[in-house]
Amino acid sequence: HRELSTVTNSYTLDMNYGITDRLGVEVTLPYLTRKHDHYHVHGGQDADLSQFSDKGIGDIRVTTKYNVLPSIRSMLVLGFGVEFPTGDTNQTDNQGQVLEPSGQLGRGQVGLVGSAYQTYELIPHRLNQFVYGSYRHTFMNNDGYQFGDEYILNSGLNWVPLESLRWLTFTGQLNYRYLVHDVMSASISPGQTPIIDRGVPNTGSTWLGAAPGVLVSFADTWQAYFFAQVPLVRDANNNLSQGTSYTFGVTKYLQLGGKS
Repeated sequence: HRELSTVTNSYTLDMNYGITDRLGVEVTLPYLTRKHDHYHVHGGQDADLSQFSDKGIGDIRVTTKYNVLPSIRSMLVLGFGVEFPTGDTNQTDNQGQVLEPSGQLGRGQVGLVGSAYQTYELIPHRLNQFVYGSYRHTFMNNDGYQFGDEYILNSGLNWVPLESLRWLTFTGQLNYRYLVHDVMSASISPGQTPIIDRGVPNTGSTWLGAAPGVLVSFADTWQAYFFAQVPLVRDANNNLSQGTSYTFGVTKYLQLGGKS
């Protein structure tokens, strides 16, 4: 293949419910659209243009979170999540061929995710630092394909410029992501020795980016946010690498029961 481009848009509904002051559950529901183009290369020349597109629900994640260090100025939240294989894994391209697993909306198998989030107010109500880390392991799916483990580490600062502007927060962070090579096990044809746990060489990646952003709070229970992720270091093993991406959204806080 000669890869041309992959464009993914992700619309995520993220719902958090506090069971107690320290225990909560988070449900992450992604809706994805993806368009991918590549050429099949024969004899060193571009032969066939393969075009792929799909849209729908991705893999849903449910996470239990517990605040092990609650205090006025600090917080440490540990999480354990399960990803369910709800995303499409069998979409075909314009030539009727099933696209390789790494291009599908879902991974096709259950994944386990551990996470930790720490924050501390360096200057009360004005400046706080945060660190977030997570690890994901996905088991091999029924097609004999296993997505590589994912390591994420984010660190940054949130800054309120003036006491009179507490509705406005500037944020800056560094985002690091490391993906291990995917692995496949398959039989090419009957009677041949099957391929067992072979790494897929053009998968896996290392990515480091800077993410400036802004958060605006209004009406007490609403918050809007915008971030840009600008790549600083990229290594995608001769595959397509992530360029600058943008995230924007709205958060609404609800009091569903009890007293405020």
